[in-house]
Amino acid sequence: MAGVTDDILLTYNILGVSKTERLVALIRRLKRMAVVLDNEVVGAGLSEAGKRHGVDIRFLIECDTGGSRNGVQDPQAALDLAREAMRMPNMQFEAE
Repeated sequence: MAGVTDDILLTYNILGVSKTERLVALIRRLKRMAVVLDNEVVGAGLSEAGKRHGVDIRFLIECDTGGSRNGVQDPQAALDLAREAMRMPNMQFEAE
């Protein structure tokens, strides 16, 4: 990653062991990396990967802004999911 960037935000859900393993490898190489999530299943998978490797997973909540593709549907759902994910091991909410 040298010469490209040291601060990355992945704006899609990372799901599955092979993808979370690759994510952790990237987290170890970068100064800062965050991902989005829009459901508890994704959060649990990220948390498990973080726990397996002893790293914190920085995350934001993805919100549907009208495209009806991905994201939670309303502000309360975003708050509820953020609170749930913050209770999971090795998950760190990014406010920025």
